[in-house]
Amino acid sequence: MNKHTSKHLGELEFIETEEGFSHIITEYNGQELSISFVDISEDTIKLCWDIIDQYEKVNEIARNTIIENFHEDTDIQDYFDYIFENYEEDELIEIFGVKSIKNLDIKKTVANMSYPSLFFRANYRETGDFFVMVIFGLFEGADIDGEVLEVKMDENFNVQSFSMST
Repeated sequence: MNKHTSKHLGELEFIETEEGFSHIITEYNGQELSISFVDISEDTIKLCWDIIDQYEKVNEIARNTIIENFHEDTDIQDYFDYIFENYEEDELIEIFGVKSIKNLDIKKTVANMSYPSLFFRANYRETGDFFVMVIFGLFEGADIDGEVLEVKMDENFNVQSFSMST
């Protein structure tokens, strides 16, 4: 259950385990990725491995979701509003190339975002729920810690929701 050879991410093995929680650190195209599992059982780990094997598809769907939903009244817009309201102009120019959200090119921004980490949660025995949260920071190495944009999908890659954490 705790080892897998992934199509895109290579040899994967849980590196730390706590009650109900397992974690993997791996690399993709030179960038460190985190993959976390909560309440995953023998019944659902195969589903997680199948999704991990389709990492490029998950990444593409999540990025397209961000672009398509970058408008007012969404957590995606709120995420970028938060960044532009809470960081200095020089930081914004370094990260986005602009100092105002009105001038933000969302397609270019999304293309330059770091590869996302994955968070799997399953509670099949009690509720039948399963999801993967695709978690984006802005850019690898950007000095913006803690602010992430999350795209929640089901096992068929249907986007269920998106949210921000700061």
